[in-house]
Amino acid sequence: MPAPRTRSRYPAKLLEQAVNDVIQGKVGAKVAASTGIPYETLMRKARQRRAGQDSGS
Repeated sequence: MPAPRTRSRYPAKLLEQAVNDVIQGKVGAKVAASTGIPYETLMRKARQRRAGQDSGS
């Protein structure tokens, strides 16, 4: 049985803006450092968005 989903640690608007910044060409490491969102999380979300897999959450 899969583990239950947990709430996001980051406000949706903050994560959305950070992903938008990365997609628009800002350096992922700098965006991650300034927002406190882990680099790996940020880049995964950006890849998903670019591939059209992001459901908006």
